[in-house]
Amino acid sequence: MKKPIIIILFIFSSLNVSFAVDSLWVNYAPYTIYNQLTCTAIDRNQVKWIGSINYGLYKFTGSSWSVYDTTNSGLPLNQVQALAVDSTNILWIGTFKSGPYSKGIVKYNGINWIIYNTTNSGICSNQINYITVEKNNEIWIGTANGLSRFYNDIWTTYNVLDNNITGIVIKDSIKWISTTGGIARFDNVNWNYYTYSNSGLPSNIVFGIAIDSAGCVWSATQFGGVAKFNYSTNIWTVFNESNSGLLDNNTSAIAIDKDGTVWIATSSILDKYYNGHWVYYHTGNSGLPSITIYKILVDRYNNKWFTTDAGLAAFYPHGIIGINNNETHLTNYQLFQNYPNPFNPSTNIYFTLPVRSHVTIKVFDITGKEIKTLINESKPAGSHSVRFDASNISSGIYFYRIHASNQSGSNNIFLKTLKMIYIK
Repeated sequence: MKKPIIIILFIFSSLNVSFAVDSLWVNYAPYTIYNQLTCTAIDRNQVKWIGSINYGLYKFTGSSWSVYDTTNSGLPLNQVQALAVDSTNILWIGTFKSGPYSKGIVKYNGINWIIYNTTNSGICSNQINYITVEKNNEIWIGTANGLSRFYNDIWTTYNVLDNNITGIVIKDSIKWISTTGGIARFDNVNWNYYTYSNSGLPSNIVFGIAIDSAGCVWSATQFGGVAKFNYSTNIWTVFNESNSGLLDNNTSAIAIDKDGTVWIATSSILDKYYNGHWVYYHTGNSGLPSITIYKILVDRYNNKWFTTDAGLAAFYPHGIIGINNNETHLTNYQLFQNYPNPFNPSTNIYFTLPVRSHVTIKVFDITGKEIKTLINESKPAGSHSVRFDASNISSGIYFYRIHASNQSGSNNIFLKTLKMIYIK
């Protein structure tokens, strides 16, 4: 097999740690040769795979970068539009080029490259827009001409409301599909379609779709802002420039993180929305190399990855977690700033233990009165979190304190206190 180009970045030796103390933006643009990046996927070894518009595929291990293209690998086209990793750690690569030049989808197991296209498989188009993997390892592929499903070596094709598919999300086996002609819902038997004319969707052109923990569907639309749809109540809520803190109605990507925060890419700014509060990021106050964001990915550690037309950026809300998969090799006790902060009504508190320890975490008000004990038990070495719900107390400044004692027989005790703000 042809060998990929390897770029060793010694500067990343400083990043081979499990956690940093504070929230952190990292701009990876200086470490990629070609910076028009389209999509990201993370495999079971925490290796990051990044697609580009014209220059193939990047592999980022945390300390080095590799480049795969048509000259050194089995990749049939250097335009990579979509990526996904299945439960067996196989990488699925979607290619896209206008006209008859696209090459379909590629299956890569780390050794072999297998290409599926309209001439050798049942896929409905060679122009791949989006790939997602269901829990039972069904591969769902959104193309420029319909939806394809690949499972147990069998291909199934579906015609959707508008066959130009831009996104697919799955929750409880229900598929929600965004297109340039509205949204489709598929329960494996029946289809429902939502458009500007028959629903509260503010625009038929939907570039991104996400589902929150309550099952509500969020859509990023062109010029219509963001729509939130509660299927169980049939209620639509639209966020736009005139009725919310959204600063730009031309939205291009959307993601919801593990804390329920909604991240919205627009043509002029990156918006972050949580419980009525809006925060804005641009190239001047973040690590974003550009505000033209194609995709947003939330990883297992709640880090956010942004592919832009000028490179890759990552936002680590609790410091760098998961780089080089060293999260279990901790050398120090750590207590991190809660997130979100300020919060309403709940927030997460993160801490790490180098060895098994008895841990107590308590919350105090500004007078020093104890409000609640969140943890009082033995915990194994590693990274942990606990959720604090402040629904029954008044807004204000609070403090949380950790007391951790080593259970290995030493007298090592860790004490630390941090401040958090509750705003109703």
